[in-house]
Amino acid sequence: MTLSGRICIACAAVAFAAIGCSERIGRGWDWNRMRNQPRYEPYRGSAFFADGKAMQLPPVGTVSRERGAESVTRFVVNDAVIAQGAVQYHVYCAVCHGDRGDGVSIVASNMDPPRPPSLIAPPVSLMPARVIATAIANGAGTMPSFAAELAPADRQAVAAYVRMLQSAATPDAPPAPRGR
Repeated sequence: MTLSGRICIACAAVAFAAIGCSERIGRGWDWNRMRNQPRYEPYRGSAFFADGKAMQLPPVGTVSRERGAESVTRFVVNDAVIAQGAVQYHVYCAVCHGDRGDGVSIVASNMDPPRPPSLIAPPVSLMPARVIATAIANGAGTMPSFAAELAPADRQAVAAYVRMLQSAATPDAPPAPRGR
């Protein structure tokens, strides 16, 4: 392509970009009104709602997108679930938290503080399985989210396996509840 052809194409590109930013394009549309729509500020008053508040509680029974079906389905823990949790734990978690869940691993020893916590000692051992599954899904501290790697059922299975590790670490303690 010649130099004059390149210059012509560049000028056409600049012209189209300038037209795209123009207020005249799309006659019949009120672009300024669309850009400056009225809205209520959070924590301010509102004449629209009967209680005079702009922020409203969600309707009863609303389930957040993040929780999805996890909050609706009941999770049953059995030996097959714990076995599946063990497999997933050793693939994704043991690298940092150690095979026994005590936070001792080669990777953890090479990390800058804070290092991965022990899963078999407080405060993690005092957490319910659902909190552990939520930490797996959302991440905690420097631990990233594993929601893309582990399906909700797999996260619950890993949490059940961690609870099993916790009960095995303290044999004189009563067994940890296996459910949510």
